[in-house]
Amino acid sequence: MATTTIQATEAARQIGRLLDRASRGETFLVTRYGRPYAVISPPPPEGADGPQSD
Repeated sequence: MATTTIQATEAARQIGRLLDRASRGETFLVTRYGRPYAVISPPPPEGADGPQSD
């Protein structure tokens, strides 16, 4: 699936929807003043190496 670019202000307004969509496999590039700022993406598969919560 392709990465969708979204401005930071719009991402802030739609964070719940973006998280729902990311959980279904979509990836979003968040930009601020036209520059890449953050990526919202699906979590790694369970059991994959990644951040661990205590």
